[in-house]
Amino acid sequence: MKTTEKLAAGWLLTVAFMFLAIAASALLDKPDSKSAAASHSLANCELDINNAPQKNRSTALGGIILGMPSLLLGGWLALGLYRRESQEKCDRLHSTFYHLLKQGNGHINVLRLAMETQLPAATAKQYLDEQAKEFNATFNVTDQGGIDYQFNEFSLLPTLEGTVSHSVTSSNNYWTLGSTRDEVLIIEGTPTKVTKSGGSEVFYYGTLNNVKFQNGRVYEYDNYDQKFKVFIKPSS
Repeated sequence: MKTTEKLAAGWLLTVAFMFLAIAASALLDKPDSKSAAASHSLANCELDINNAPQKNRSTALGGIILGMPSLLLGGWLALGLYRRESQEKCDRLHSTFYHLLKQGNGHINVLRLAMETQLPAATAKQYLDEQAKEFNATFNVTDQGGIDYQFNEFSLLPTLEGTVSHSVTSSNNYWTLGSTRDEVLIIEGTPTKVTKSGGSEVFYYGTLNNVKFQNGRVYEYDNYDQKFKVFIKPSS
């Protein structure tokens, strides 16, 4: 699907460039000296507003009419692909970050993140600094002079082994509105982040997807990436 969209965006932008180039060429094309002299000598002849012959104006107008829709549609597709790919890269970075936190029991350093994500050391450090501010992480200086980030809130994340009752089983491969938090954990796995406020709780899966609970049951969710195994019965 993504390849098809890339090809479509490239084709539309190429077509747009061709038509707009034709329009620009027609507008810049000046009449030859003989035609200009003859036109100038005609009495009471209204000068062309665009300083171009009628044929050139028609060609330019046609190029613009055909080129602009292709340019707008191709640009819209290209921008959408860029934003989607940027979001996917961001989600992969977050996923790797949380995976390394699990492996390190809440500890992580710049070198480990840079090796796993192939990011430059400066970019990896900037990312860890931002996450440290968000999660109120602490810092320890190693014997080698490096910085070890310790995310104390990591222990608050629910896990399948630690939070799901052993008596809870799910015969379905989907959840829905009204499902319990344990059923969501069984089907979707461990969330990347959890927030609590009173009787409300939110499981985050990546940056945009989340499941909201009230008194332990799903009442709302955001399934931006369409990755959740959720099923909503159609209303009768």
